[in-house]
Amino acid sequence: MLLQEKMKTTDFSPSERIVADFILEKQELIQDYTTTMIAGETYTSPSILVRISKKLGFNGFNELKKAFLEEVRYLKH
Repeated sequence: MLLQEKMKTTDFSPSERIVADFILEKQELIQDYTTTMIAGETYTSPSILVRISKKLGFNGFNELKKAFLEEVRYLKH
């Protein structure tokens, strides 16, 4: 299953859903964002990004971000 599909179908809390939708909307632009920046833009906390990453099977947000960006680039080319 693609990571983007997994992000759409995973049972997230309301706050986690806001952040996951933000990441899905931004696509490649997420490369320039830190956890603090995403938390600020979504009115959540940086720890939510770690929780999302763990739910998706990653050790942390940087690992999730790398995999997400690789998938986005692959799908666009």
